[in-house]
Amino acid sequence: MDQTWTVRDLPVLRAIVELYEETGQIVSPNQIEAKTGLAAEVVQSALRALDSEQPPYVMKMQRYSSGHVVMIGAPTGHARRAVGAWPTAETIADRLVSALDGQQSASQTRAEGLAAQDGCIPGQRRPRSRSRDRSDRDQPPDGDVTEAAVSNSAADVSESTAEAAIRLTPSHTSE
Repeated sequence: MDQTWTVRDLPVLRAIVELYEETGQIVSPNQIEAKTGLAAEVVQSALRALDSEQPPYVMKMQRYSSGHVVMIGAPTGHARRAVGAWPTAETIADRLVSALDGQQSASQTRAEGLAAQDGCIPGQRRPRSRSRDRSDRDQPPDGDVTEAAVSNSAADVSESTAEAAIRLTPSHTSE
């Protein structure tokens, strides 16, 4: 047996969704035949198969007593997702993952670009210059903080604090 979904049912369902989106009105089998190029008997078989699906693909299908479908109502969200007009949970998840991957790639590319401008590899320290004269020996190279610089700064702060404390202490002199 041929796979009826891809050659018969899906093209008919796609035509129902597209025709309803274009007009906002009920769809007739004749419109579907014209849109798909399928024969009337093939369209009727597809409509019967689609009408038996749960959850339903269309809100309502009206038939003659002979079973011949004469009117197709509005497509449901299930129909729109089946033809790709609306996203499914999987496509939303795929889009989210792609967006996050894109953000990560953009961040990584930006970090690598900044590192290349700076002359270092991301995650590594900047190389120190070997040729430094005595006048800047206590100064950290290119923004690096050395233990000597921290110690010198701490000593300066302690000395300044002690001087300020002495000035603020009242003198106890007897008169």
